[in-house]
Amino acid sequence: MRIGFSKSIAAVITVTTVAALLMGFVALRSARADIKPAVSMWIEPSTVNFTTAGYQLGDKFNITVWANTYQDASNYATFVWQVTMSFNSTLFVATQAGFTGVGKSDFFSGHNVVAGQPIVTATNVQTGESLIGADSRTPGNGSLCWVELQIALEPSNDTSITSTFEINNTDTYLLDTDVNELTATKYGAQYIYGLAPPDTTLPTISAVTRSPSGAQVSENASVTVAATITDETGGSGVKNATVSYTIDNSTYTNVAMSSNGTTWTGVIPGKVNGTKVHFNVTAYDNAGNMATLDGFDVATYNYDVIPEFTAAILVATLAILTAAMITYRKKLVRIP
Repeated sequence: MRIGFSKSIAAVITVTTVAALLMGFVALRSARADIKPAVSMWIEPSTVNFTTAGYQLGDKFNITVWANTYQDASNYATFVWQVTMSFNSTLFVATQAGFTGVGKSDFFSGHNVVAGQPIVTATNVQTGESLIGADSRTPGNGSLCWVELQIALEPSNDTSITSTFEINNTDTYLLDTDVNELTATKYGAQYIYGLAPPDTTLPTISAVTRSPSGAQVSENASVTVAATITDETGGSGVKNATVSYTIDNSTYTNVAMSSNGTTWTGVIPGKVNGTKVHFNVTAYDNAGNMATLDGFDVATYNYDVIPEFTAAILVATLAILTAAMITYRKKLVRIP
């Protein structure tokens, strides 16, 4: 069914129908397309190529329909256009459609038109325009309408989804001023939705610190290790990170790290006096890539555990030192 723009009635549309049919919203203009030879209608982009690295289930995208009626040998003035675009409703959901100009197509910019309300169904989108009275669009090119689609199915099992947006049908046409259909070549668009390329890039570990930070740590004092851990832009993301420490340079104990954004932290439990501790940081991304940062000769990754001086010991030590100083001072005093 042609939505009010059939060849038999397009020439008798009057001004009185304009108010009832004009759309009341502004659509985004499409970027300049690669003009096809006249006479033609086509979809831009001609190939819609996505991967799961950038687009997921439920994401939306736009395509735009264009027309060109200009060629050197034969110039075709246009009075009516209509587009019916079909698609695979298993793969996409059409959410809305509109004209590429203000209440009209960019193609009919500067002309008075009757604009049909876009009809959006589960399997196609249909819309169109007619000029008013004896007006005509001189030969040329421009965008007609846009369609917003939502992804309804993702690829799986290493298989890309391939489909088309089709306008090569009898309900897509251009009519001249005598309401005769112009013989037009109609180009659809190919849709390709594939899996993201395999993630083979290791996570990045940097800015490793510990607290306390000195070369010596009191016995039984826990040590907090922090690191900045990131994955490449568009990568699979950091899955987990671990602090692995040893006190004998052979057996390692793993401590899971927790994240706050890109900052990951883990706590090494306190150790007894005389223990020498060495640690490293390991991270995995969601693709299974592993990175390890291990500074055997870097002070941050190594520390010695020394006795813990409690308050009582410090007070006793201070008292002994004070008594010793008093005795020493008395020996220095001369008796007359």
